[in-house]
Amino acid sequence: MARKRRGRKGQAPAPPEAAARDNHSPQRLRLVKEQGVRQRSALAGGGATTARLNQSPLRRLLDPASLPSLALLGMVALAYWQAFFAGFVWDDNKFILEEAAVREWGGLLDIWLNPRALTESHYWPLLYSGFWLEHKLWGFAPAGYHAVNVLLHGVNSALLWRLLARLQVPGAWLIAAVFALHPVHVEAVAWVIARKDLLATLFYLLAVAAWLRFREASASGSLQGRFAPAAGASAGASQLRAPRAAAGKGRRDGWLRSGVGAYAA
Repeated sequence: MARKRRGRKGQAPAPPEAAARDNHSPQRLRLVKEQGVRQRSALAGGGATTARLNQSPLRRLLDPASLPSLALLGMVALAYWQAFFAGFVWDDNKFILEEAAVREWGGLLDIWLNPRALTESHYWPLLYSGFWLEHKLWGFAPAGYHAVNVLLHGVNSALLWRLLARLQVPGAWLIAAVFALHPVHVEAVAWVIARKDLLATLFYLLAVAAWLRFREASASGSLQGRFAPAAGASAGASQLRAPRAAAGKGRRDGWLRSGVGAYAA
């Protein structure tokens, strides 16, 4: 068996890990340079976000980046203008006007903790909490309830546009505009009790946006400080999975675009 190559004093050469720890080694210099690039990118992105947040609300609204969202909100308001003058129909009377938990001040506890006290024992806490709060603000005036539904649909349309643009889907704003004006949404928007569909859409889109932000932050390295112990513990497994993950990244992005697009359709 061939003898291992020995160093100057008969010792084995230093392993790569020891060489990487050397301040003057090429590996160490490369790691320091990459870390500096990531930090500068994170600071630049954070500075832009901070500058935008420091603007006045009017200037943020007039920001060109906000104009497509405002256009979608305006289109939704015009399309559903007649809903502001509509009343309660069908199950609205049963689940809103005749619901004791909506009328009474203590009904909020029943909405969250005792759903059997509600009509048909539906456990829709966010939906009924909204009705409870609106009753305390403007009573049973239907215009207020319809306004909230229209606003939720406009927000969902703007969120869909931002997600599709973030995923670099061609014609993202046009797709969101079709989603905003498509007649299939009339029931969910103009029927007050159908607000649960609008709320489900809102949280679905927010969940996708949160996951995309987490993935981008992980890729940029800005989460290293927060999750350093977990990152260190899974470093070995990550190295084993890296080639496979890189090969599947394109497929995951395609699935995500298809999923959001299918939901919009």
